Amino acid sequence: MAAKTRRLKLRDYSTVAPTEEEIAGLTTQSNDPLIKRVAARLMDESQGNDETAATARVALRELYTATRSN
Repeated sequence: MAAKTRRLKLRDYSTVAPTEEEIAGLTTQSNDPLIKRVAARLMDESQGNDETAATARVALRELYTATRSN
């Protein structure tokens, strides 16, 4: 039986997670009212252990990352 090898390329998408203070800063320090509203709603939804809360936490990290790169 011949062995087959496959090449797997992985991209490094790792990022440093922002602190709670940095995420909370989206609701207070942002110059964009839309970002403030979205961040506040996501912070409310991120409380808990259900799937919605987990999704909201990921969305908050993504929002933070997007606002930091501008």
